[in-house]
Amino acid sequence: MLNAIGLDNVQEFHAELLNKYVNQDIKLEKNIFIELINIFRNVNEKSDRKELKVKLHNVYEAADPLDSKIIDILINIINKLPGSSLIDEEVKEFELITNYLDMVISPIFHDPQ
Repeated sequence: MLNAIGLDNVQEFHAELLNKYVNQDIKLEKNIFIELINIFRNVNEKSDRKELKVKLHNVYEAADPLDSKIIDILINIINKLPGSSLIDEEVKEFELITNYLDMVISPIFHDPQ
């Protein structure tokens, strides 16, 4: 991924996102954080994605609107990440944006109200 857009660009993009869109005073609820840790603690390549999504949905139901955005991101990652390893494959810019960045960024900016 870094080969496609470069480490400097990633760091600059990250800093810009933090400065513009992230309120550093907002923290994930401790009980939500602990539940997420417990869900992902034993995840591996053989884990059932449906079971993970059901567990995340249960946490989502109890989460406040800000915490639910984090859970949306995690569910998007589970839905969109490929099931196979990509270690030896080159990821091009379009694939990077559509398959990886979009699933993280879209829940942050999506506001259905």
